[in-house]
Parts: sequence; C-alpha cells; structure tokens
Amino acid sequence: IAWKRSALEIDRQIRAFVMSPGSFTTRAGQKLKIHKAIAMNSEDESSLNLKKTGQVLSVDKESFVVSCGKGALRIETLQPESKPKMSVGDYLRGRPLSIGDFLGQ
Repeated sequence: IAWKRSALEIDRQIRAFVMSPGSFTTRAGQKLKIHKAIAMNSEDESSLNLKKTGQVLSVDKESFVVSCGKGALRIETLQPESKPKMSVGDYLRGRPLSIGDFLGQ
C-alpha cells in the first residue's frame, strides 16, 4: 500500500484486490495483508491531527486509523504474515500498536 495516495483510493484498492493479489503493507519487517478498511469521512478526519503518511493516528479495541496522503483510513480486518485473517481487535491483543507507529517502513 502506498500511503501517500488518498484514503479513498486505498480503500478502493483494498476492496478490488481483497481476494487476489491483495493489498499489503509492513509493520516491523512483517507483511500485513489488509482485508477490510474504510476511508474516513471529513467529519471523522477533522477530529484527528493528520501526520506523516503511514502513521497510526488512533487505536481502539476494534480498529486503528492510518494517515494517508489525503485523509485517513480505518483498518478493521487484516492478516499477519503466515497467520490467518483476523479482526484488528484480535491482532492488537497479541501485537499492541501505539499512536505514532508507522506502517510501510
């Protein structure tokens, strides 16, 4: 995933390629396949302080939000490398993520 693209473009890419070939990013050198994400609307974005692309802006029990070139993307379902598809909540219980962390580096 090229986080410099708009959240809407990345959302469309994820939906188009969910089965094959997939949309991938990395975290700490490990591949993450994103299965479900939602481009945030302008009201949601206004409450976030948008930072560098690929930076985690917020984390809750069921999702996390990543800054994009334009807007932000809420990640809800993913698949870590060599693991089954899972909710972000399940992923975060095993691999906590913090605001300010980066994806794709």
